[in-house]
Amino acid sequence: MVKVISFSLWGGNCPSQCCSDDFYIGSIKNAKLALDMYPGFECWFYIHKETVPNEIIDKLNNFSNTKIIYKTGDLNKIKPMTWRFESIDHPDVEINLSRDTDTRFLLREKLAVEEWIKSDKLFHIMRDHPHHEFPILGGMFGIKKNNLIPSWKKLINTTIHQNGPRDYDQTFLKNIIYPIILKDVFVHSSFYKYKGEYVKPFPIPYCDNYYFVGGYVYLDDSVSTEHTNILKQYIK
Repeated sequence: MVKVISFSLWGGNCPSQCCSDDFYIGSIKNAKLALDMYPGFECWFYIHKETVPNEIIDKLNNFSNTKIIYKTGDLNKIKPMTWRFESIDHPDVEINLSRDTDTRFLLREKLAVEEWIKSDKLFHIMRDHPHHEFPILGGMFGIKKNNLIPSWKKLINTTIHQNGPRDYDQTFLKNIIYPIILKDVFVHSSFYKYKGEYVKPFPIPYCDNYYFVGGYVYLDDSVSTEHTNILKQYIK
């Protein structure tokens, strides 16, 4: 059995994501960070071979904790943001963390994940910013092996019929997945709590720079001052 952190990565002019070096280099930095932050986990990258530069793929392959799964197809017709959910169905995956390549692992996140893993809850959700209003964010949830949802792939194929708006993955999670998992979910949330949830605060406070779980990180490792300023206003 394996523990997996899953990512989707693609390029080109897909309407659902503004791909750039922030995503490509972010994937490499996350693979490296995971060696220390998540020992024992494998990083599975679902990669659109036709649009992701070969040099990025080669660098990812150099890590001992990575696995590359190639995907193909017209990015205007397929659902690349849901590729990272495919590993959940894999029979050998006992724990799956779905993450974004444009964010970075933080100690705040790691400790929350560890607290969830030790609990008896099958599912994990994190919300760490005033903008994190969706019940489940596509890059901020985790799952332990279970039989509640026999096939994510089948649900995706029957409920998401085209690429469409940017948040199609989170709309799927909200409308289809969330009602199923509500009674067995551990939520770490700094702002939003919805009816029926088991919610706890994050194990440690924000650091002095107000970096938050799921925050966008630029190529130079800086973060959005707009987003951190919003966070400051809410917690003062």
